[in-house]
Amino acid sequence: MAKARKIKKKDGKYTYEVNEVVGKNENGNPKRIYAYGPTLKEAKEALRIKLDAHNRMGYQNIQSKMTINELYDYWLKNEAINKSLKENTIHGYTGVYNNHIKPCLGHLYLKDINVMVVQNFITE
Repeated sequence: MAKARKIKKKDGKYTYEVNEVVGKNENGNPKRIYAYGPTLKEAKEALRIKLDAHNRMGYQNIQSKMTINELYDYWLKNEAINKSLKENTIHGYTGVYNNHIKPCLGHLYLKDINVMVVQNFITE
């Protein structure tokens, strides 16, 4: 749930600030994303854009110590809960992952994946 507030600037004009909690930092304090705009509608649209960008690249920031196996388990659990994929599709993905990806790359940390690692995997 986004919070909004109206802020009076030094020149007498107003701007709107909206923010939303997107998680917690290392200390357990809320981590927020802020956006501003001349109208509340524009500020909310800017926040939506920032949240979309955060979600698109969010796996970078999930855990720097997360392995590919952990990410796959996280993804599979969420797909099974959301029912966005059919059972046969999930079964096929699981087979490919367990037979090909997990033995070679599953133990690697996300932060260690780069172009060379992927290219070597494809070449093998």
